[in-house]
Amino acid sequence: MGEIDVPTVVLNGKVVGNVYSSEHVELAAKALVDGNVHYNLVEIMRGAEVNGNLVHQAAAASTSGKSEDESYSSGPDIAVESTAST
Repeated sequence: MGEIDVPTVVLNGKVVGNVYSSEHVELAAKALVDGNVHYNLVEIMRGAEVNGNLVHQAAAASTSGKSEDESYSSGPDIAVESTAST
């Protein structure tokens, strides 16, 4: 369980936790988010699932309300790809 807090994220696998993005979230066809998605701009492909809330935030606002020291991200962007085969 964790949290993602980055400017831009492309998800195509499972995330358990909240997603915070100040710029752009792309939920690809195999994305499954068990948590809330905080975004400025969002793209959701057919087949993607969000088990939580979609929360729009203005681009200039802090995405999570936390300081950078509290963020779990080590880089500006992240992509999550599923490795499980079905």
